[in-house]
Amino acid sequence: MSHITPPLAFDQRHTTFQLPEVVSFRESRDGTCKWLLDAGEGSLVDAVLIPDRVRNTLCVSSQIGCMLDCSFCSTGKLGFNGNLPATTIVAQALIANAHLDDLAFGISKRRVTISTADVVPAIYRLAEDTDVALAISLHAPDDELRNKLVPINCKYAIAELLDACLHYVDHLGDSRKLVIEYTLMKGVDDTQAHAHALALLLRDVHCKVNLIPFNPFPTAGYERPTPAAVRAFQTALMQLGYAISQVSPGASSSA
Repeated sequence: MSHITPPLAFDQRHTTFQLPEVVSFRESRDGTCKWLLDAGEGSLVDAVLIPDRVRNTLCVSSQIGCMLDCSFCSTGKLGFNGNLPATTIVAQALIANAHLDDLAFGISKRRVTISTADVVPAIYRLAEDTDVALAISLHAPDDELRNKLVPINCKYAIAELLDACLHYVDHLGDSRKLVIEYTLMKGVDDTQAHAHALALLLRDVHCKVNLIPFNPFPTAGYERPTPAAVRAFQTALMQLGYAISQVSPGASSSA
């Protein structure tokens, strides 16, 4: 084994790590922070920090735009312009850490969650590579509605998606749960009928539900639900035995 090449020496003279420029920063009344960052070549990405009494949640971008074109998502309207390099993903955590005046990460991989909408083959591949938490952007309790909100559902229907998710969470252990992300939009998917249909759909899935009131943006075509509708939806799910991980804040920062 004498022909193994020795490790390359680390030479700081030829190595740089530069944080992306912060184009804008907004902080909402509830403390949610949003950074708009220069990703180079005219592209912008954002990172969002959601504070909580128990822990902070940091949402980082891994791509420039998105190819899935969900009808209610402002990022999807930008199209897809490529994946971010690892340095830019890590930089988002560094920027948030500096804001918190925290010099250490201490992040267990069990605290890391990958959020995706419906790329079923990739979920099966993910199960071979990692055991981080998985969050699914569901947003509808049936295929008819989800086909309109999340177009990739026309290729991978909800039943196929949930099969892939069950395969993934099976290898995480009994104590780990799938996270269901559900954006509530006024008059679209926020009624009691939708809540009961969602509960029925997820009856065999070990999961918790993250309810996200829609944050309007120009040309969105959807409205934010009333606080009463959000509370009623949350109460209906809780009465049916579902854990609600959080009702996400950040309306005033468009997070």
